Parts: sequence; structure tokens; C-alpha cells
Amino acid sequence: MYLLEDKHGSGIGQKLFDAVVDAGPSYLWVAAVNPRAHAFYARNGYAADGHEQVQEVLGEQLHEVRLVR
Repeated sequence: MYLLEDKHGSGIGQKLFDAVVDAGPSYLWVAAVNPRAHAFYARNGYAADGHEQVQEVLGEQLHEVRLVR
């Protein structure tokens, strides 16, 4: 999930997340170098499990880590 920068801190990200993700176990992939996203997901009970991947996005390599809850 990506929000426009001017929406950061508005609560809309949490509302979107809550509308789509239930409280059960789940996992997601997030850019390794995205401290704001890591903090958001940590507040929602997610933690890195050691799995990583690199994907090509628009011709560039994106290093991602898996977060689980």
C-alpha cells in the first residue's frame, strides 16, 4: 500500500488497512529500505521473518523483505 506523501499521518492508511486486512495471520512484502512502512506494519503486529526477495520494478531492482503476523 502506498499513499501520497501529503496523506502521511492523516490516518487514511490505517483506515484502508483495517478495511482490507483481518486480524488473523498474514504476510506481506515491503521494500527493505522503507522505515515508515516498517513502522506502520510493526504497529499492526508484523515482523520480518528473514525471507527476502529482489524484484524488477520499472526496470530497477527492488529489495523486499517479508513481514508476517
